[in-house]
Amino acid sequence: MMYPYMTLNDDTEITHLEMKPDGRVKVYIETPVENGFHNATKIWISISGKALLCNNASQIPKKI
Repeated sequence: MMYPYMTLNDDTEITHLEMKPDGRVKVYIETPVENGFHNATKIWISISGKALLCNNASQIPKKI
């Protein structure tokens, strides 16, 4: 089952599946765009520190 985690100001949705017995969690991120969605999937395999969300927007290339 997929669970909602949060919605960001730009309508990006962050959802996740149930945690596996070994602690892994699959996280889905979708941002609506004009003709659909930009999306990413991450399998979280370790936890270090207490950051809930990291911002890598400065590393994303500008849209052409």
